[in-house]
Amino acid sequence: VTTSPLQLTGLQSNTLYQVIGYQTCAPTDTLRAIFRTDCDAYTIEHFATETFTPATSSIDCWKLGVQDTAGVGNTSLTEPERRYLTAFGDVLYFNKYKNTSSYSYGNNYYAMLPELRIDSINKYQVVFDAATTVAPNDTTAARQLYVGILTDPQDFSTLEITDTINLVYAEDSAHMKTYAIGFDNYIGDYMGDYGKYIVFRVSA
Repeated sequence: VTTSPLQLTGLQSNTLYQVIGYQTCAPTDTLRAIFRTDCDAYTIEHFATETFTPATSSIDCWKLGVQDTAGVGNTSLTEPERRYLTAFGDVLYFNKYKNTSSYSYGNNYYAMLPELRIDSINKYQVVFDAATTVAPNDTTAARQLYVGILTDPQDFSTLEITDTINLVYAEDSAHMKTYAIGFDNYIGDYMGDYGKYIVFRVSA
């Protein structure tokens, strides 16, 4: 390798790769990297219904993370993940505390759907069940869920929030509330560009 960075070509989408580099002058010194390539854009028919069950989940194609981790000192920081919860089954679990201290928990926990291969997102809506599992008298958990559209998955300043949901408490999946969120009010980001990434975000 004589150039940096080195661009790899011919890789398959949504595939886990391991790259190992050796120094010619010191073959015992290695550099190892493991990464998964991005997914191809999804059509509406391809995306269909996400149940988060291991056999049918497209969760590998979602991007899950914590947007604001500046100064975070909590090494056990829990990012959003697919998790099995008793009485709820397989869900997308955010685990966001209502704590404004970024040192403890960070902020803006998000789940980003794969890019959608569509002409205009204004014609579509996303339907989902959601709730908070923290009792109403417990004020430690964040209870608002933000839904929006992102233009550039590498730049969250292009995220435009289109709806804010006040989550209600549910003791099991039977008591979760169903939401249908449309994007007819979306007019693009601050640059006038139109995004194709739907984002769910939980903040303090």
